[in-house]
Amino acid sequence: MRLIPTDASSEATRAECCPSPFLRALGLECRRAFGGRPFLVCLAIGSVLAVTIAVIEGISARDSMLQAMEYADKSWVAAFSHGAYALWLPMSIMRPLPGPYFLLAPLLAATAYAWSMRSDLDGGYAASILVRTNPSCYYCAKACATFLSGGTVIAVPLALNLTALLCLVPAYQPSVLDVVYTGIWTRVFDSSLYYTHPAAYAVKRLAIDFLLGGLWSTATLGASLLFRSKVTALVAPLLAAITLQSVWTTLRSLLGTASLWSSITILDHLKARGDALYYDGWAVLADVAALLAVSALVPLVKRRRDVL
Repeated sequence: MRLIPTDASSEATRAECCPSPFLRALGLECRRAFGGRPFLVCLAIGSVLAVTIAVIEGISARDSMLQAMEYADKSWVAAFSHGAYALWLPMSIMRPLPGPYFLLAPLLAATAYAWSMRSDLDGGYAASILVRTNPSCYYCAKACATFLSGGTVIAVPLALNLTALLCLVPAYQPSVLDVVYTGIWTRVFDSSLYYTHPAAYAVKRLAIDFLLGGLWSTATLGASLLFRSKVTALVAPLLAAITLQSVWTTLRSLLGTASLWSSITILDHLKARGDALYYDGWAVLADVAALLAVSALVPLVKRRRDVL
């Protein structure tokens, strides 16, 4: 005798087989984010730049070491500062190429998918989605996809940069003897881990940069609700960060007491230390809190005004 399920049991069976509305929305947003052309282009640009910088720095370091070895018996040779870990993008703050790269990196992370909210609202896609799901589910799914795409655009090129350097120059253990060449003083955040276990430091640095890159993208996503133009939505947060960093550095120069000042923006926190200021773990946590606040509060305020 075959049992025929009732309507209630059929509904329960379908509910068990089907994912939650959030998971469906998240899967859709992740496919849009990682399968879209902007993400692939931003990832390609970041990766090409990072690998190119690695090749330039690696070849230059190798040539310098070969020339210096001729005088190794007569003078001090700073071998450790020419190792792969010392030349890695987040660590080579005394060199000219990392500066422009880390100025461009947040823009690439945001361009990967943070523009999508403004595009969905302008194109009517958001209206069609919100008919079938609630605004919180839609925004949370989009924020998660934006976070993952932005973090990937930041972290993958840095990993490729380190990999290329490891193929070109030796993985010397960093030494405090070369601090005048590297700029990684004892006040630098996690400098003890860098000098004792550089591989572990590299993993931690990649995780921090992935987190900051993802949160920067979600903050840009939230802030995009304040603008009508997608270009303005992407560029305005970066310009605000540059302005804040410039004003903060100027105040430090005018008021002095450098030990009481800390870097406060992602432009410095993606690197081992800032160009003019140091920072510690509390500064990174404050940066994370500020980016989370922008990501959550702006959409919340706009939702009360029926924008979402």
